[in-house]
Amino acid sequence: MVCPGCNARLEALDVDYRKAGEWFECRACGRRFDTPVLKHFCRKCKQEFTAREAVLVDAYSYQATKQALEEFSGGFTLLQPLSEVLEKRGYRVESPGLVKGMSGTNVAFNIFAVKGGDNRRLAVDLALSDQPVGEEPVIALFAKAFDTSPVQPVLVAVPGLAEKARRLASTYRIEVVEGKDSGEVVKAFETFLKQAG
Repeated sequence: MVCPGCNARLEALDVDYRKAGEWFECRACGRRFDTPVLKHFCRKCKQEFTAREAVLVDAYSYQATKQALEEFSGGFTLLQPLSEVLEKRGYRVESPGLVKGMSGTNVAFNIFAVKGGDNRRLAVDLALSDQPVGEEPVIALFAKAFDTSPVQPVLVAVPGLAEKARRLASTYRIEVVEGKDSGEVVKAFETFLKQAG
């Protein structure tokens, strides 16, 4: 190694030369320093502070309950067999199915199935609960079906609909397929499709 200033040979560390460590240089003013000061900035109150001045608090995380996980996975495990039943009967199936509504927005159904061109269009939504399903899924499906007319709305309810929700579905002309578990639902869905033609 050679000194770029005087061309002297630099052979022995700490005799001919020493390691200066890392240096930082400010691009704005050109000042050099060995350790930059780390500062933090609060976006809410616009205050600057160092790590030593910071107040540490617990950041909470959340975990789904066993019931929520079962409900979530139950819906997804039910979609596959229902889609297969539709495909066996000659339907083209999309899951999830997006349909452009008359309002101009895309409407999402758990399953959207078409048979014979556009002659037969089924819009299927799932409603899963640990107790009889209320009116909310019925109303939501009615609104989506109304915007995407003409479709035949089908609500698959596990373990079934409450009586008030069943009457509302009948008023809205929503087909209801019910069952206590996925096996019962798939059989009831097959029966519904056979009767519908």
